[in-house]
Amino acid sequence: MEWSFLEGMLGALGLDQEWVDLLMSCVSSVSYSIQVNWEVVGTVDPTRGIRQGDPLSPYLFIICAEALSLLLQKAEASGAIHGVRVARGAPTVSHLFFANDSLLFFRANHQEAMTIKEYLDLYNAVSGQLINYDKSSAVFSLNTTPDQRTVVSACIGVCEASDLGKYLGLPSVLGRNKTATFRYVEEKVQERIDSWQHRFLSKAGKGVLLKSIAQALPIFTMSTFLLSVRVCATIEKLFNRYWWGGGGVGTRGIHWLSWNRLCNPKSKGGLGFRKLHEFNVALLAKQGWRLMIHPESLVSRMLKAKYFPKCDFMEASAGNNPSYIWRSILARQEVLKLGVARRLGDGRNTRIWGWGWLADTSNPNLITPYTEHLKDAMVVVFASTSESQELHVAVRSRGLWREEDVLQGQSLQQFMEAQMSSANGEQAVMMAVIFWTFWMARNHSVWRQITPAVESMRVQLDRLMALWKESYVKGDRPRRESNDPDLWEPPPHNTLKCNVDAAMFSSSAGFGAIVCDHEGHFVAALVANSCAPRARLWLRF
Repeated sequence: MEWSFLEGMLGALGLDQEWVDLLMSCVSSVSYSIQVNWEVVGTVDPTRGIRQGDPLSPYLFIICAEALSLLLQKAEASGAIHGVRVARGAPTVSHLFFANDSLLFFRANHQEAMTIKEYLDLYNAVSGQLINYDKSSAVFSLNTTPDQRTVVSACIGVCEASDLGKYLGLPSVLGRNKTATFRYVEEKVQERIDSWQHRFLSKAGKGVLLKSIAQALPIFTMSTFLLSVRVCATIEKLFNRYWWGGGGVGTRGIHWLSWNRLCNPKSKGGLGFRKLHEFNVALLAKQGWRLMIHPESLVSRMLKAKYFPKCDFMEASAGNNPSYIWRSILARQEVLKLGVARRLGDGRNTRIWGWGWLADTSNPNLITPYTEHLKDAMVVVFASTSESQELHVAVRSRGLWREEDVLQGQSLQQFMEAQMSSANGEQAVMMAVIFWTFWMARNHSVWRQITPAVESMRVQLDRLMALWKESYVKGDRPRRESNDPDLWEPPPHNTLKCNVDAAMFSSSAGFGAIVCDHEGHFVAALVANSCAPRARLWLRF
């Protein structure tokens, strides 16, 4: 990597010159010493390149690779090359970079192959990096003719391959036999355990090796693919054999406890080992979670365009001819449905039915039945824009207020909070009655297309206030004596008391119950009718 190219890229990305100088001083101040028989015989001061193993080097390498990415994007924008598109509406992909492993996508013809070769040579010249064409290969689609394959391979100078083998440690092509496909995971774990055979370790030492190393080896594969139960069981047998014996041939040992019991938490008598299948499920569910919270990412946009273009991930299905990665992620969709809840926000992008948005952690979905025309209705906060304007108009109506403009520049919410915070008991009830009247008028306007007059709203307001005073304001009613047997008595300290009552009617019967604590505070209530067993309400506060 040429240092001048690195410095130019840092400046092109808009970094301040002082920051660029600081980074370049970290790169250019490197020196290497040569030792012969433990004695320093000379030093080497490099003039190009970045050190391997330096924590800063991967980031600098990515910054330099951004130049090649920009060249390919420019070529794609001009129509010189064409990337691949997995489905209609999906973004085109012309390249994928990860460290020194790169994938380039283009049409298999002479023109685009020469364009790719030209940009690669240009990047080599300005950056100082060289492409190892001996380790590179070209993979073609099935509809590419042999002549086209030969021309493209010859233009770029790479050999043809049937598949990519493993990319980033994962198989690029999966066969029907998934057990054979993922056998490399078993072999990797077995190889690592075999290297521990001659170590004399205690149970605690073995536990540390299993948890920190052996069980971490298949994580990358399990976060992408769903391993079969058989593969997980085979790997767990390797763990179990090493724990009780040594892991080698003839060192099985006596298994005093099953592996399932060893996987229990320490608080429940286990040792806290992971169950691979359940851990695999959790990792794939996390991938589904990322698709929901990062819809702008490349993989989210590609999967959405191919498998669920018209719905959310929680409503997606397998579709036609799904890939094994998509089936693996989708298989854990039910796990997310058990605990995921939608953040409501303003409610304009959240469906009322079918999406979990309630505060109840045990059941966040709304179970109230709905009519067919409200199936896809969205949640809104208090009212939509037009409905909010209607409420503002109602608030400003002269017939309900003594003043002409009671809002005085405030929003409706600010006005309600200011009034309720400074009101006494009767004034608070008056405000509640007023806004209840507004809300009922809004419902009549939205659902019945009936716009009530201000006079009728005022009559309704007066009627409700009179009803409240008649029912709740203290009058000259005789007070109960302290020795009245019907007087409620509080339960003992830190206990609850449940009072019940029932009534018989001509065609039905009903009952009610109320629960209060030792201070008389309300806890819960229940009402039910024998003729409508489903019409019951359980309130919790």
